[in-house]
Amino acid sequence: MEIPGYEILGKLGEGGTATVWKARQIALDRLVALKVMNRAQTDDSSALEQFRTEGLAAAKLSHRNIVQVFDAGEINGSPYFAMEFVEGQSLGDIIARKGKLKPDQALAVAESVAVALKHAWNRAQIIHCDIKPDNILIEKYGVVKVADLGLARILSRREGHAERDVIGTPNYVSPEQAQGGLDLDYRSDIYSLGATLYHTVTGLMPFAPASGSAAMDMHIHEYLHDPMEINPDIQSPVAWLIEKMMIRNRADRYASWTEVIEDIELVMGGKMPMPPLPENGQSTVVRCAAREQPSARPAPDTVVPASRPPPAEARVEQPETPNIAVNPVQMRAKLGKVMEKHQAPPASAQNLVLKFGIAAAIAVLTYWMWQKLNSTTPTAPPPDVFATNDPMHKVIRPANQSAAAPEPPAPNPVPDFVPVHHTSNELRVIQESASLGWDDTEYQRAAAMYNNALRAYGDYMQTRENPAVLKRIEANVRIAIDYFEKCKDRAPKRYDVQGLIDKCNKLLFDVHASTQITP
Repeated sequence: MEIPGYEILGKLGEGGTATVWKARQIALDRLVALKVMNRAQTDDSSALEQFRTEGLAAAKLSHRNIVQVFDAGEINGSPYFAMEFVEGQSLGDIIARKGKLKPDQALAVAESVAVALKHAWNRAQIIHCDIKPDNILIEKYGVVKVADLGLARILSRREGHAERDVIGTPNYVSPEQAQGGLDLDYRSDIYSLGATLYHTVTGLMPFAPASGSAAMDMHIHEYLHDPMEINPDIQSPVAWLIEKMMIRNRADRYASWTEVIEDIELVMGGKMPMPPLPENGQSTVVRCAAREQPSARPAPDTVVPASRPPPAEARVEQPETPNIAVNPVQMRAKLGKVMEKHQAPPASAQNLVLKFGIAAAIAVLTYWMWQKLNSTTPTAPPPDVFATNDPMHKVIRPANQSAAAPEPPAPNPVPDFVPVHHTSNELRVIQESASLGWDDTEYQRAAAMYNNALRAYGDYMQTRENPAVLKRIEANVRIAIDYFEKCKDRAPKRYDVQGLIDKCNKLLFDVHASTQITP
């Protein structure tokens, strides 16, 4: 195998549709995975054009949970694409080796996949069409990446199917895919992710050992056993989540990827998914009698407000970081209220002296506590830093006063933290706070959430206590990335928003490493 511009280093795998090679891209001196499609039986020019179009669309997606597509072309009549080389293994390989994953690990993988698919759908209306364990890669440090995004539809059109024009792998396809539908959307991927989660926590491929058209018919007419009957470690919320994701009628499935992610986070916290929950027989997953039932539903004529909040894209995100700093003004007010309860009513000049002494004591105590809490970060804050922890609080300046230009960083900045020693590598990443001078709502939210998450992670690294905070830090950094992406194109040149996105990704990398949860 020879492809101009690439040095083939070895074969990574081979299947019925394509062969994957490990290669070095000569011009950029980087490792890539070359996926070369097997030559089709007929010369389908429209399929080739579709391949180029969707390949270019996939190449424009840039997300830490998506395997990046670098290049696409054709060699000897067979199309190929060059993608990011992931040093790790697939979820399918892990399941084959371990049998199944613990529910919390499986949910963490599912959440990363959902975040990636949300990005692809919101940015380019791209759907995967073939979500399954073999297309979910996990790096050696635990970062989850979705492979072959947006290319499954092309493969099926080039191959052709004797019985049905089906896109996807039979044991994981949605009912609408099994019926040969072409007007697919993100809801098909939600069903397939539910089937993948079922396989991950039970160790059983959906409807195995059936395959091909038999498995597809089962997605339409048959039922899967409740996962709680197969794996006793599965709790009721996990089973409800899978049942909800695998609702047969896509009109009754989740209305957005945001809702899926919110429910996954609820279940990871031991809570039930948001209602409405599926009725018996509405999902491909059957419900066992032992599963915890939801609370009774109201009578049909009862007016009930919407149980789910509006999607995250349409509401103001509030940071969930812990109280990592003390505002002197707020502390003084709280201490003052406490002291007032113990003061006698004013009766003489002695009370004035007493009040003055109390006020001085409060001031000294407040200053001492504030200095102690902030002693680990002696450097001055960047210009335009918030006066409070409220991300929507903005710096107010006179109309004729412009924002001061941010000062250049010191030649040798001191790292805010040193990440945890993980496996055989000690990770050292220098993070910097984001300047808050640009008066843009989305940028202000993103910068505040990133800065708070950075301080929270720095505090965590001082003690390594309460690892549960890492999950909240990760969630806030992901929200910050979304906001940075939205305002990146309109940002003034002096604000390196892409650089801040890169720093967010570095912080996510270190947070993942700190969890030390590897497959």
